[in-house]
Amino acid sequence: MHNLARLKQAKERFFHGRRTFRKEGPAAEAIQAIANQNPIPRELVRTYLRQGNLRVASFLRDDTEGLRIVRPGSTDVELAIKMCVDSRAMVLTILDHILRIGLERTAGAIVRDGHVFRKLVAGGVGVVTTHEFCGAEGAAHDFHKYRKNIRDVDPDLFRIITGIPKAVAVLDEGKIRSRFNSTAQTNSALAAMAQHCSECDISLSETTNIHPAMTVFEPEAKLVMINPAKPLEDLDVENPIINELKRNVADLHLLAKEEGRSMQSQYAHVVLVYDPDRTHDPRLLFGLLPNEAFVVTVNSGQLFKKAQNKEELIRGSASIGCVKYAVSDGGNGHVKGVGKEGGNGFVLIVDPDPKVATKIKDILLGNGNGGNGLKAATKGGETIEIAQYNPETHLITFVN
Repeated sequence: MHNLARLKQAKERFFHGRRTFRKEGPAAEAIQAIANQNPIPRELVRTYLRQGNLRVASFLRDDTEGLRIVRPGSTDVELAIKMCVDSRAMVLTILDHILRIGLERTAGAIVRDGHVFRKLVAGGVGVVTTHEFCGAEGAAHDFHKYRKNIRDVDPDLFRIITGIPKAVAVLDEGKIRSRFNSTAQTNSALAAMAQHCSECDISLSETTNIHPAMTVFEPEAKLVMINPAKPLEDLDVENPIINELKRNVADLHLLAKEEGRSMQSQYAHVVLVYDPDRTHDPRLLFGLLPNEAFVVTVNSGQLFKKAQNKEELIRGSASIGCVKYAVSDGGNGHVKGVGKEGGNGFVLIVDPDPKVATKIKDILLGNGNGGNGLKAATKGGETIEIAQYNPETHLITFVN
């Protein structure tokens, strides 16, 4: 186990520097706009992100006392997290990447094949975390409760809606719905792991340490562990990694609260798209706090294979659906600062290879598959930009 005391000290120094950085210049202007829930011009966001990344990269280079950040894409991870794409839900800081971490984000924390959990080493920890005020769960609730016609739903969004069990989706109380969804998705993860262990001749008992959890925003932000046998009850889980995740949630949201930010509604200024097997979470690389960026993970290899088969794309992609959920034509997106009327429509794809990022952009725009994708919502792709990540220096460079 890594030296968590040294990690905690490094985080305290990082948080102190973050407070100072965010009190002046573009950062202060952007932060005030977020607190007031006013849209932010794309040019200001770009400047703010660039300055934040320079600060993060400098800190990692000069002030981490020998803590080594593990490169993304590890096939054997100590911590596997499946969580929602929501901009308010944060459980990690960049310094947690001294651990080998697997992280996937899908609207509603939906688990399908359990890809991220298949990377867990024996004794590793898995967490499925939902959150209160979840828009995906709300969309699934409305779909089933009001019996909407399937033909009226975008196929990419339909994959998200149907990923939440109907018995869970129809629950009227949001917090209760999130608790049961976390438990249901954890059970899906365990089932996927059972299949994986059977195929690979691995003992299931070594890899079933997967816990349901939920992030609560109000009145105080906290990560609660859910009793899988009684989802309405909390469960005490004594584990140093989970304890660190709990501290992260409290610390990150405290910093956001100091800036006058409410978590009642989602208000991000950019949608970040990346492949976690190739890039660390860009929200962390930019040094952002809760409610600043809506983050979507993609499996670029699978996405490219699907893009070669028009019928597969017609069936829908949850990753594309997550971006459409945030940024929709006519100001109908669910992320206020980006996709609602007056939002900046800013989507930033981050990858070590600009060619890979460009292919993802083409798929988002629907190029080559006969659909219009996100063209209208992003001014023909004008507001979708590409940035290159250097895993050695942790610097991110805007390409276009």
